[in-house]
Amino acid sequence: MTTLTTALRLRGYRSADLPLLSGGWLPGELLGLPDPDRPPLADPSSVPAPAAGRPDDELCVVDGVGFVRFTELNWVHRRARLETGLLREASHLAGPLLEAALVHAFSWLNLRRVHGWYTPAGPDGVPPLRAAGLAPEAEIPQALWLDGRPVSRQIWGVSRPDTAAAVTDNATTVTDDATTGTTVPATLEQLSPDAAARLLGEAPQDAVRGFLDLDPVTQNTALLAREITRRGLTVLRHGEALLGCAVNPVQPRQATVATTSADPVALRALLSFLHTYRRCTSFTAETRAGSPVLPALEACGFTRAGVLPGHLFLTRRYHDVLVHHFTHTALEG
Repeated sequence: MTTLTTALRLRGYRSADLPLLSGGWLPGELLGLPDPDRPPLADPSSVPAPAAGRPDDELCVVDGVGFVRFTELNWVHRRARLETGLLREASHLAGPLLEAALVHAFSWLNLRRVHGWYTPAGPDGVPPLRAAGLAPEAEIPQALWLDGRPVSRQIWGVSRPDTAAAVTDNATTVTDDATTGTTVPATLEQLSPDAAARLLGEAPQDAVRGFLDLDPVTQNTALLAREITRRGLTVLRHGEALLGCAVNPVQPRQATVATTSADPVALRALLSFLHTYRRCTSFTAETRAGSPVLPALEACGFTRAGVLPGHLFLTRRYHDVLVHHFTHTALEG
């Protein structure tokens, strides 16, 4: 990645900038280009204006061009998910806007990594993404509901030039020939945020770090409970195993799942519950290479969808994160 230079300058959001926050781009898109094929009666996509209680967002605008939003800001891992949105008449400035966003991320916010969603079924944003130094890292099937059907989305990311060579894990290969077996009926107990936070804090460290992007090793019980509530996470217990899930807000048939156990029985019970009662047919999970819960994912049929380089900061160094995906076939056809 080359040194970034840009002619566009970001400034902070003001209430008069509200019209810049909605438009005809796909929701949550890394490069929010106006979609010429968007149905005329479709609701515009929008991002919320800054408000108290959302410290993990930063919103900037460029007059007459569009907005830049850094969300899911994580100061421990020094990363953020990037969203942009351009006015239709400013779509030719997609590259400069993205470049300005990365300059702000790396020079002013002092982030180490930026990532975001790109939807191949939408407008072609690959040239400006590649020109800015971003690269595809993972592809998640059925991640967005678009034009009456689920479509795949990709995760693109980039690290700050002076940190791109930092030490990360050697990602191990997850086999893709596992079978799902038969779902084992079991009783799942949903936990309150306080109970979930307490039990996560008592779970084995290797199994619980990164659980739905939480870190019970460094986050105390009160903070964990607040994060579980704020992010709308569901935490359940199956025997000694703790399980978690979060439904994809732009594709309600997809959920991100997590487990603290290498035994697939508990995870199968969660997948069966989400499939039966939430109608989920697509599932994702994120782990570190060598995580002790990988056998459960493999036994339940999850396959590797990609690698997020240096995505997690633990034990004084950055670790790669493996992205896994599983599609439930019972409702297909």
